Amino acid sequence: MNNKSSVVVIDNIPKEVQHSALAMARGLEDMVKDIILLSVMRVPHDTGALQRSAKPRRDGPFKYGITYGEEPNVPYARRWEFETPPGGFKQGRQSKYLRSSAHDVTAMAPAYFMRHTHK
Repeated sequence: MNNKSSVVVIDNIPKEVQHSALAMARGLEDMVKDIILLSVMRVPHDTGALQRSAKPRRDGPFKYGITYGEEPNVPYARRWEFETPPGGFKQGRQSKYLRSSAHDVTAMAPAYFMRHTHK
């Protein structure tokens, strides 16, 4: 069983920006950065190891991902993405920390792409 938790950023690219590969690439890179910024504020925090384990990756043209828990000292990364302990998490932390962050950021995808179309 794989213990790491990851999400793939799927690009829903509006027709207005399809002509600009650079705008799409920069927009996706910005989205990955913002997903990490948001998810590290939501990830369950005890020692900080899980929070520090966030890693972006580029899987190919216009395909990026974010992974938590690749380090051996955070085997619980996948568990906390999918489960919430009976007592919940403290200080606004939550399960689904990565998926909810990706959802919130990718909902604004057109704005990320449009930001780079006129540069």
